[in-house]
Amino acid sequence: MPIARGSRSRTFSLVSLKPIQKQSLSGDLSGGLSRKYNENITTDHSSVKNESGVYSSSKTFFTLTPSNINLLNLQMVTNMTARISALILSSILILGCSVNAESTDDRSNMTNISQSKVTMKNGAYQKPSDEVIRERLSALQYDVTQNDATERPFDNKYWNEKRAGIYVDIVSGEPLFSSIDKYDSKTGWPSFSKPINNSNIVERTDRGLFSVRTEVRSLYGDSHLGHVFNDGPKSTGLRYCVNSAALRFVPTVALEKEGYEKLAKLFK
Repeated sequence: MPIARGSRSRTFSLVSLKPIQKQSLSGDLSGGLSRKYNENITTDHSSVKNESGVYSSSKTFFTLTPSNINLLNLQMVTNMTARISALILSSILILGCSVNAESTDDRSNMTNISQSKVTMKNGAYQKPSDEVIRERLSALQYDVTQNDATERPFDNKYWNEKRAGIYVDIVSGEPLFSSIDKYDSKTGWPSFSKPINNSNIVERTDRGLFSVRTEVRSLYGDSHLGHVFNDGPKSTGLRYCVNSAALRFVPTVALEKEGYEKLAKLFK
C-alpha cells in the first residue's frame, strides 16, 4: 500500500490504491466509530463519466493511527462478546426445558382433539399417519411433537393451569400426567413430579445444546414431550418439564365422557 507523503500516518483507500488528501467527513464510519474520530476519516469526491453522462461518486478512506487501531480492536471484541452473551443466554433459557416460539394467537388456534379422534387398536393407543397428524395439529404442536422443538416459557397454554384433571398426548391421546403431580417449578413450562404410569414414558439421551439431558417421549404416540431433570420435589426428586403443545388437558368432569373413567379414581 502507498504511503501519503507529508503525513505521519498511513492512509489506505477502500476502493483505490492512490494516495489521497485528508478531507472532512460528516457521517460516521459504518463500523460504529464515534464522531470524535472523524478527523482520521477522509473522503475523495470525484466525478466519473459513463455512457449515460456524468455522475458524482464518493470514496471513503480511513487513516490507520495507533488510537484507531485500538478502537477497531475494541469494537471487534465488543461485538464478539455481545454475540457470545446472546448465544449463552438463549442456551440457558432453552436448557430450562427441552426456542419454536408460540404467540398468544397461536395458542388460541391449538386443536382440541376429542376422544373420538384418538386412534386405538386392540385397546392400545396408536400414532396416526403423518397426514392425519398435520391435519389435526397446529404448526407449533406439530413442530414440538414431531421435530423436537421447544415452545416459549411463560407463553404457553398449561404452564399456569390449576384445574384438576389429566394431561394426555396431543397426538395419540394416551394419558401421561395428572394435575395431582403438577407443581410450579418457576420455569414457565408445565412441570410434574412423576407421570401417571412410568411405562408410558420413554426416556432417551439428548446430547444437543452443548449438554447431556434426558428427553421424554410418549410410548405409543412417540411424541417429543420435553425433558426430565433431577431437581424436582422431595417426593420423587424429579422434574418432568413438558411442552404444553404436546399435551391436551382433560378436566375431571370430562374423564368418563372421553373414555378415561378408570383414571377418575386418582381424584377420589
